[in-house]
Amino acid sequence: MNTTNNTENDKTLVEDILLQSGKSKEEASSVGKVEAADESFENTFARGYRTEDSPIHHGVWTNKTPVFEFACMTSPTADKSFHGQADAAVNFVKNAKWLSTLFDERGKLTEESIHTLGQCGYWGMLVPKEYGGADATIFDFMRVLTKMGKEADASVAGLASIHQCIGAVDPITHFGSPELKERYLPLLARGTPTSGFALTEPAAGSDLTAIRTTARLEGDHYVVTGKKMFISNSYYGRILGLVVMLNGKPSVMIAELPGEDTETFRLEKYKIHALKHLYNHALHFDNFVIPKENLIEVPYGDGLTIAYHGLNRGRIAIAANATGMMSYLLSNIIRWADYRKTYGQPIKERELVKARVARAAGLIVETEALRDWTSSLLDQGHRGELECMMAKIRGSTNLADLALSIGLKTHGGRTFLDGNPVGDDLYDILAPTIYEGENDVLKLAFFKTLVKSFGLDYLKPMLDAQKKASIDPRQFKAWRPDHLFAVRKPAIELAAWVLDTEATFDNATSHATLHPSMGKYVDFAMAKLLSMRKLIYRAVLKYQHKLADHQMFITEEISSPVQDLITILVLTQHASENSGDEVTLKAADLRIRELVNRLSGKRPCPRFRKDANRLADAVYAGKFKQIDGAFNLPIQRRY
Repeated sequence: MNTTNNTENDKTLVEDILLQSGKSKEEASSVGKVEAADESFENTFARGYRTEDSPIHHGVWTNKTPVFEFACMTSPTADKSFHGQADAAVNFVKNAKWLSTLFDERGKLTEESIHTLGQCGYWGMLVPKEYGGADATIFDFMRVLTKMGKEADASVAGLASIHQCIGAVDPITHFGSPELKERYLPLLARGTPTSGFALTEPAAGSDLTAIRTTARLEGDHYVVTGKKMFISNSYYGRILGLVVMLNGKPSVMIAELPGEDTETFRLEKYKIHALKHLYNHALHFDNFVIPKENLIEVPYGDGLTIAYHGLNRGRIAIAANATGMMSYLLSNIIRWADYRKTYGQPIKERELVKARVARAAGLIVETEALRDWTSSLLDQGHRGELECMMAKIRGSTNLADLALSIGLKTHGGRTFLDGNPVGDDLYDILAPTIYEGENDVLKLAFFKTLVKSFGLDYLKPMLDAQKKASIDPRQFKAWRPDHLFAVRKPAIELAAWVLDTEATFDNATSHATLHPSMGKYVDFAMAKLLSMRKLIYRAVLKYQHKLADHQMFITEEISSPVQDLITILVLTQHASENSGDEVTLKAADLRIRELVNRLSGKRPCPRFRKDANRLADAVYAGKFKQIDGAFNLPIQRRY
């Protein structure tokens, strides 16, 4: 497809479709505004790096997509100083955790710990070097988060993501004025203070157009009034990227929170199960003053453009942290399974437990593969919208799956003891399925993004032709000669595309560079992706403006299978790149076979179970490098 759309055209298409489906003008207009902001951001990327040129879009809509598009194109940097700083940060947190000095009496990360991490360079990994940071690649940054989550503490890894991906670092670095950069980036690089991003409100979650916090200009400052809620790392003295409505448009400004409650600012505390080691509060602004120069002005779009930029980084960070947390959980599962005996035999020898351990290894390899691939895409300059959504969805789902289906069942009743790796962090394990967009909602967004080009290329011309002929799209009848004549040109183009697609049966692509065991999986995935293309366009034509109401169909029969297939392609590349690591290769192979079975409606065969047993034995033998160095907790209630 070759889309030449603009913001206004996209907005019109979205609004038309929603209005035709019976949605209110308010909803259609609101979604249209979000789409307009999204398209403004999309158009800042050069051709070849936009969503329609992304690997996932190619995989679904293009024949014989080269499999190398699903490979990680980045290697770790040779900068020894950066890796030395990262290792120092991880070692500090690990030791402080053992000494019980990492958190204060309230269970929050201490200011002393934040200061020491700043001295290690931990808070400035993504800050440009001229402002005191390391200017690390996204690839390297995400690997540090995994290491921190595995070997030290996942909440400290999460805070680095909040601070540098969705907090004030990213908006100022990429959109801030020279003055804002000079004033704030050196401070943020040291973590004095750390930062967050204040977007969510009591009435504004997924619906970003429901923001009610307002700002008005008075002289040389803005006056802000409104309430923010569920804001991570919001505390006295922190710096926030604050989203407000300014002159009817979402805007972002940098807010320095006072050191205590004032007449114009109040911190509302509440108990929250997740993020117990970090601050999370509601913020009340009542004529709160922010300097005029703290507004971040963008040359295109509005404040949502800034949010979109950081969200994609934050979504990969969720996968990165999930990889570390899963490795930590698996290491502790294995130690317990080795200790726990039933009928005189360690439970690690039971086939059921072996199957769980093997599956856990596959989930970890899948998530690390998605982490590396998506971060590599951003480093190359891709927008990565589809890919980052997918990494977040699957990373958070895999973490929850491993914890609940494997960790909880294997630890048994000890899961609920204080000090258990699953029980202690259960809400933090589940929360990533909500962060940066609830997973099922993101699956709907994934589908919308995936079909946008098709709609603009073939459906919008049909709608435009109907409007030109004064035909209400809801009353369009293809069997009426006058209606058919009115849409003849776009109908012929659509018919030609349909005929060409239906006549395509071969979607095979070369996999000569892959490990020999991976070729058959590439062939399977490419054939299925062609089938998915046909399923998608048929559904669009069948349901038309009513398709948005078929949410279960979209999430379960389109978004999830497409993501399974893309994951297979990414895993074939990741396994081949790590073919010298036999256990990673086996874990990837087993996970791919699990996905193939799910897509084909098949049950595991006896060979699958035998291979799972062998993989578990290799993990027990210490050959699964992904859990090396994991933070291990004491065995509880020894007997």
